[in-house]
Amino acid sequence: MESFILAVGESLKKISPYFMADPRVGGSMYRLNRDIRFSANKMPYKTHCAALFYHQQGGRHELPAFYFQIDPDTVMFAAGHYMVSPEHLDLVRRAIDRNGDLLAAILKRSAFKKRFGGIDGEKLKKPPRGYDEEHPRVELLKLKQYLLDEEEPVKTWIDDPRIVKRTLESFRASAPLVQFLCTAVNVPF
Repeated sequence: MESFILAVGESLKKISPYFMADPRVGGSMYRLNRDIRFSANKMPYKTHCAALFYHQQGGRHELPAFYFQIDPDTVMFAAGHYMVSPEHLDLVRRAIDRNGDLLAAILKRSAFKKRFGGIDGEKLKKPPRGYDEEHPRVELLKLKQYLLDEEEPVKTWIDDPRIVKRTLESFRASAPLVQFLCTAVNVPF
């Protein structure tokens, strides 16, 4: 995983120079052991290995990011804004209110839809305070997270040296959404 993170990091700079590829545990690499203190499941280790390529101007989960995960069955490539603070959520919603056509155009691209399906994340049942049910982008405004992901069988990639290239293809394809989110929360892309 350390080698993978370093390899992805070198080329990730071509997508955006603002994302970190730190091969240490607690950097880009997630720890393998689980926090079992408050869990009914006392299995000591995770069954997946993951890396987060996070924005240099925030902590690991504060800003939009790129994500990779491998488990016994699948490889996941993902991007977006996962742990959106209330302040950033307000900024993203304002950006959608002002520039919703730009985000809609990104999400409607046929290659984008084919690869990711659509944007996902936790969602409110009703529009957020200050937005009308009739707003043309109400479904995007209801989101509390802005996530994209695609999964493939692990057997396709487990021994394939092209996994770095494949990961970067996914990150490059998801970059327009990450750029929109970065712009919304006032950080460079």
